[in-house]
Amino acid sequence: MKKIILLFLLFISINSFAQLNYQSANVINAAGTYTDLAATGTAITTNFGGGPMTFDDENSSTQSIGFNFSYNSTTFTQFVLNTNGFIILGSAAPSANNIFYTGFQAVTGGCILAPDNNLIYVFNHDLQGGTSPEFRVATSGSAPNRVCTIQYKNMADKIGTTQYGNMNFQIKLYEGSNKIEFIYGAWTANANAST
Repeated sequence: MKKIILLFLLFISINSFAQLNYQSANVINAAGTYTDLAATGTAITTNFGGGPMTFDDENSSTQSIGFNFSYNSTTFTQFVLNTNGFIILGSAAPSANNIFYTGFQAVTGGCILAPDNNLIYVFNHDLQGGTSPEFRVATSGSAPNRVCTIQYKNMADKIGTTQYGNMNFQIKLYEGSNKIEFIYGAWTANANAST
């Protein structure tokens, strides 16, 4: 009986570890290049309550990844973009439009620990549109090595006094390896004092 329990515990332990490969030990910081999707990507529009785009606390409609992407033991083909610097995998919008840290140095007190699963945060703060903001998605390459790039262009921080008028960053999802990459481009600083 002891052998069966031990084997069962070993199976559970190996199986649980294998299902979620996004461990902090696997994270690396590597040089990358932010390449603006410009007109090569498809524009992603958002709205708030059916109104016009304000680029503030909004979700997009469901967007296609272009291939199967495995995350958190589930295979996804779609995502929903949120203007506050994250995506949620799948076809359902997050539980709230305003999921973000409440301060630049905040560790607690924000509503980042939402009841949602499958969130990927590239830069999770209260954001709004900067100068000519836009969101784009593009899937490049050929199977089985495609890459889905989700771009945030010209976003501004909104907590306290705006410190960056235009921030550019991307999320890249890799087919096959299921690797997630964050690419940060140019940020335009304002003369405002640090919050």
